[in-house]
Amino acid sequence: MHGHNSLFSFYLNLGPLHKYILFLHCVLFFSPAVIAHDDLGELDAIDSILLNPTLNEVQKVKEVLISAKKYVSSYDKGSVQLKKTLALAEKNDLFEEKFRLLNSIVRFAVYMQEFDTIYYYCNKNIDFLKDNNRSELIGEPLGYMMSGFYYQDRYQEAIDHFNENKKYFEAFENIPYQSTAYYGASINYEQLDEVDSTLFYMEKAISVTDPEDYFDEYLNLTAVLLAMYTEYDRKAEADVLVDEILKEKANLKDTINQLSINNSLGQHFQFTNDYESALKYFNAAVDISLAKGFITETATTYFHIYQIEKAQGNFKDALETLEKYNAIQDSINSLEIKIATQEFEEKYQNDKLTIENLEKAATIKEEENNRILAENETSETRNSLYVVLMVLLLIVLIATFWIVTVINRKKKAALQAKLVKEEIERDLAENQLKALRSQMNPHFVFNAINSIQELILKEETAQSYNSLITFSQLVRNTLEYSKKEFISLDAEIEYLALYLTLEKLRFEDDFSYEIKNKADVECLVPSIVLQPFVENALKHGLFHKTGAKKLSITFYETDHLICEIKDNGIGREQAQEITKRRGRNYESFSTNAIAKRMEILSEKHGSNVYYETEDLKDENQISTGTKVMIHLPNVL
Repeated sequence: MHGHNSLFSFYLNLGPLHKYILFLHCVLFFSPAVIAHDDLGELDAIDSILLNPTLNEVQKVKEVLISAKKYVSSYDKGSVQLKKTLALAEKNDLFEEKFRLLNSIVRFAVYMQEFDTIYYYCNKNIDFLKDNNRSELIGEPLGYMMSGFYYQDRYQEAIDHFNENKKYFEAFENIPYQSTAYYGASINYEQLDEVDSTLFYMEKAISVTDPEDYFDEYLNLTAVLLAMYTEYDRKAEADVLVDEILKEKANLKDTINQLSINNSLGQHFQFTNDYESALKYFNAAVDISLAKGFITETATTYFHIYQIEKAQGNFKDALETLEKYNAIQDSINSLEIKIATQEFEEKYQNDKLTIENLEKAATIKEEENNRILAENETSETRNSLYVVLMVLLLIVLIATFWIVTVINRKKKAALQAKLVKEEIERDLAENQLKALRSQMNPHFVFNAINSIQELILKEETAQSYNSLITFSQLVRNTLEYSKKEFISLDAEIEYLALYLTLEKLRFEDDFSYEIKNKADVECLVPSIVLQPFVENALKHGLFHKTGAKKLSITFYETDHLICEIKDNGIGREQAQEITKRRGRNYESFSTNAIAKRMEILSEKHGSNVYYETEDLKDENQISTGTKVMIHLPNVL
């Protein structure tokens, strides 16, 4: 992912408060570092510095650090240039420059979502500072590392790293670099629903930020704290911050910061039912986002305006605003679908044109044959009676032959057209299935790799090797099975076992699972249909549960094949409450994709393929988990 617009697309997939926090996070800590320029040519400013023969190595390092803040042709290329410059700084033992270069490389990696690069260079910077007795600076690389964990939903790992390293820089008071670490701790605690820690560290981040030297950053952090106070219903504290923000916001220098502040104020006044003020700041935010070309941000703000107008009873204005919101959302949502189906549509149109051309050619040939037949009849009538009779007989024979031939040609052409159409429809259905198979959740891959990497860092060689082999087999099976519509039940059970073995690395000893099969192992199941349901049980049912976490998967047969997935998690009601509290109102994409696949499978194979969910409760109506029954065709 590259640049501001990509980051906007990323944060707008989160809930309202979380979107806003992540947006401010990018503005506050990353956007001042680079401004991409696409018109600098093949040789950009940093290349010119590194290749300048009149500069020595120390001068090149210092000049690159200055230029990298303003002129970078692309993030990929800029990352390579900074790493070359880092080698020069290390060679010449330049402490300050090495520290700044390591942070700059990490900022680029955050933009590009290169998590391995983030963690490697953050750890390298932290070790470098410890070795040189400069622990007061550790807060900045630590904060960037926690941002990487935040992007990957690894909130507890972020907090663990923070608690492990905060002792090094908290021995020093009011160091500006501490703000990055406190900010990272706050947003990760917020995702873990630990309210007191969330507010404590956001207040700490503000307290170590000098408003005279970092005014925009200070006011942005204050706006984040306002959003938190508002969400947690801390009205008195929120009112104090609103007064401070309104007093100081006119002094903001950057329009991006003005956008975030206006959104924060709009959300606050919306939550406190001061709709007039909320509309004022949301409309100001829309003006800025439209001017900047931030379309998805514009859509989100329109939705807030729609909610306010609806609450005020201004249904005409609400409808107009909702239409603007839907127009933007439709353009965003339809883009991927248009691209995915364009190839299928072109193939269909080409085949349709081929059929039409064949039909035209057959018609022309028939007309030509009829013309020749008519000319022969006219010519033969001028001969003698005997010849006429013979010719008439010959004409009858020829006419009969051609009529039969034309009829057969028409039947053949119609049959061919029908076959081509059926083949097109069959290819379309197969391609739709393949497109849906390619849209699985990538978070598991990141989590598995990071878990294996953690084993390697802990020097647990045997377990890391076995886990790497398991992950490799899972990826290999995924690639192989994605090419097939059905696989054996035995292969599916093995696939789920590989997946759960890797997930157990994250949950560790308090997670156990079992897979029981009471069905014929030779029967076939649709490939990679069941894994998203298992992942859903882990993510929403067991992830937030304390104590022993259990998952069971059972296969059995009635008049069709049934897969039963049962967990002892927190249940759907509590999971939905957590999701609502975090502001995430969208549905699971994997579940939607699987539902579409089931619809296509049902239509194609004439079998009712579906799933149903049951909330498990004890005699006191307290949730004891969730059970999902997936009904599959019994194919041998």
